Amino acid sequence: MFELLLRELLKGGFTESDIELIKKAHDYACLKHAGIFRDSGEPYITHPEHVAYILYSDLHLRDVNSLCAALLHDTIEDTDTTYEDLVNLFNKDIANLVLGVTNIKNINFANKTEKEIANIVSLLKAAMRDYRVISIRVADRLHNMLTISTKKGPAKRKAKSIETLQVIAPIADKIGAYEAKRKLEDLAFEQISPRKFAFMKDQLEQYELRHLQELEDIFTTVNTDLSKNGIYTDMRIRYKNIYAICKELKRKQKLASIHDLIFYQVETENTEDCYKALMLIHQRYKALNAGFFRDYISSAKPNGYQALHTTVNGFTNHLVQFQICTKKMALLNKYGFAVLKDLYKNKTQEEIQAYLIQNDSFMRSLDDIDRLHLSKNEELYKQFSDEIFKEQVEVSSRDGILYNLPKGATVLDFAYKIHSEIGDKATKAIVNNKEVPITYVLKNGDNVRVLVDENQICQNEDALNYVVTGTAKRAIKESLSRKEKGITKTRTK
Repeated sequence: MFELLLRELLKGGFTESDIELIKKAHDYACLKHAGIFRDSGEPYITHPEHVAYILYSDLHLRDVNSLCAALLHDTIEDTDTTYEDLVNLFNKDIANLVLGVTNIKNINFANKTEKEIANIVSLLKAAMRDYRVISIRVADRLHNMLTISTKKGPAKRKAKSIETLQVIAPIADKIGAYEAKRKLEDLAFEQISPRKFAFMKDQLEQYELRHLQELEDIFTTVNTDLSKNGIYTDMRIRYKNIYAICKELKRKQKLASIHDLIFYQVETENTEDCYKALMLIHQRYKALNAGFFRDYISSAKPNGYQALHTTVNGFTNHLVQFQICTKKMALLNKYGFAVLKDLYKNKTQEEIQAYLIQNDSFMRSLDDIDRLHLSKNEELYKQFSDEIFKEQVEVSSRDGILYNLPKGATVLDFAYKIHSEIGDKATKAIVNNKEVPITYVLKNGDNVRVLVDENQICQNEDALNYVVTGTAKRAIKESLSRKEKGITKTRTK
């Protein structure tokens, strides 16, 4: 596997010095893991080799320090290697990445759950300093899930799969690693509910076989229409992943009623061609009502996802969805944070990290939770869980900007998500053209306009009882503290 990675690196334009550093990391990992074997009987070094390859190929994280860290990711945790060793042998950046993905050890935890909570909190705290640790952890888990059938003990396999589904896959989604998230969900679901997985996989394969000709006809027709009008695209047929289908079927009665069961990914050269392609598709096929159309180009999802989504009656009353975006958008949609270093080569790692904390909803949430200064891992994990791992609702402002909030979030959570000043002065809201109090619990699809009282300085202490997000809790506590000290907040533009 390492030889395959090296060939990819040479094709990818890595310099000789970069490749020498990666070889050095591999040699060191081989030395430290020598004589150790996985449950499968393979030498342990095969695991970090695969993690590095998955990081490069599946997650598209392609900077030299990240690849070295992937090869070394278990050295501090499983060998006598220290952080200082890695600083001295490689560099501080590589050492920090390895430390960021290292599970906590040598602490007397009361039980296994306490240890798992501590490790998740440790990972998310490390992500606040460097988002790349999440990509490395996702690559690590993806290889472990791909080889989970060799892991000894069904209870261990199931426990690992549950954690993957409840924690690692949602984190992958938050950083925009959509393809990795899909794979993790299905690999975990197959272990947790093997019969359901096998049944649904069979149903999907039969559905595809029954409608293959019709699907290919749509592909050819749309491709021809776009080419005739000077729109050149990469286009492919995709299916919703099995875990997501099973979740959807809890609300729907049959496969054919899932509007994005089958979707065509259409990648154009520029944004203008996205809208032209949408018009041509609507001229050819009847679009469903406006509720099935989403313009995520003009208003991106909170994790940065951009595309036009439209659902049409494709064939014999079967629904198909088109997802239209530019090639650059497609790269970000598929890999998320990991491609930022490729796209912004003139920016340093620190600049990209600062940008994410300022502008990305997930990273901002981590930062806000950290600034709550919760002392216990259990408290931090609960806040992370409530805000990050739970089901989300998608709501929009009156300007059409989309926000993801944890299920159970209120109008006041939304107000603070927009800006701390709006939260401090919020008194009520107009939701879907109806006036509601700031305690109103938001539902998926709500359109929200917050009403404010300019004379109000801050919320009262009771407001802490009806917000759930770290952003709102932190802002309320800070405003109450300023009020108590008689400090007037400087108005920001």
